Amino acid sequence: MDQSRVDFINKERASEWINVGDRVTKQFFNIVQPRFRRLPIQALREEDGRILTDEVGMRRIATKYYRKLLTTELLTDEVLAARQEIWGQVKKIVSDSVNSEITAQITEIEVHDVVQYMPKSCFLGEDGFTITFFQTYWDILATPLCMTCNSIFQSSEMPQDMATGLIYMIPKGNAQSVEIEQWRPITLLNTVY
Repeated sequence: MDQSRVDFINKERASEWINVGDRVTKQFFNIVQPRFRRLPIQALREEDGRILTDEVGMRRIATKYYRKLLTTELLTDEVLAARQEIWGQVKKIVSDSVNSEITAQITEIEVHDVVQYMPKSCFLGEDGFTITFFQTYWDILATPLCMTCNSIFQSSEMPQDMATGLIYMIPKGNAQSVEIEQWRPITLLNTVY
């Protein structure tokens, strides 16, 4: 087979992977799930150099690493003052009338449109509900779902169980690495979220 044909086939496979793998779908997880089963994290290196193989120890290492990486530092008065000074110089673009429109109550039609256009094959979150469930029982779920959305936006609070997700660790390179930096977490959120 000539090189141009090989390049074409590789581009076709890459294109297919982008279409399939770029979406968090059941099809995507059917492809990669065997990798998760074959390649779980076997061990992680502690800061002091010890290698831990027990689940509790590895969970502690991962939690500490990602908490440090993803948690912001407390803001000092100086930082807050500097932010206020900077934002005070930014010209307001959104008018009060436009702001009123985009912060208005969500309608059932808006929620319906979102639900109808979501891919049916999304991977299940912790709640186990697929988008097909919401589409099938829309007549029953429309009003409570819309009320829930509006309540969340008004109160700025979401029930913790609704915002819960499943975290998977995917190797960045060597799936046998004991370095936590070589693992990437992805979170699969509930459909309601």
